Amino acid sequence: MENMFGVNYTHDENEICALIDIGATITNINIIKNKSSIFNRDAPMGGNLITEEIQKELFVSYEEAEMLKTGEDIEGIDKDILDQTITKTVSSIAREIQRTIDFFTGQTLVEISNIYLSGGTAKMRGLKEILEEKYTGKVEVADPFKSIKYDKKIFETEYINEIAPIVAIGVGLAIRKYGG
Repeated sequence: MENMFGVNYTHDENEICALIDIGATITNINIIKNKSSIFNRDAPMGGNLITEEIQKELFVSYEEAEMLKTGEDIEGIDKDILDQTITKTVSSIAREIQRTIDFFTGQTLVEISNIYLSGGTAKMRGLKEILEEKYTGKVEVADPFKSIKYDKKIFETEYINEIAPIVAIGVGLAIRKYGG
């Protein structure tokens, strides 16, 4: 994530940023200064938690819960209960992120200026907005292709935008320097 960030974003030398990758089972919170990690924590929660809660609340299979999580419609599903379940679970993930950031800022007495989200769960409706309510800094879904050129004849912009949060780690790995 740091590699992807370093290639695509510029910040003031002393600015503190949080790079948050929310995967299926783990949320990695990496706080950086001068493009180097100064604090890191893994929280044992991610997108699967949302799927599991949808399963429990709506009595659907894992596959159906995944479909509902990503916005697909299934006949007979109470959309109010679905929305409440997603909001409750996304709020839980946001609270865990907030606890980690609050711990860091309480220990160091420095503020985080920007939060960059990645991972499939970063696209969940409400997550960015919940975090924006808590912080004065900017919260955005990271764009690993912000400074990387690609052939628009081969890759449609809509597709690139859709996969961007999911491939942030992969882009960072792909641009690593040998031996570093």
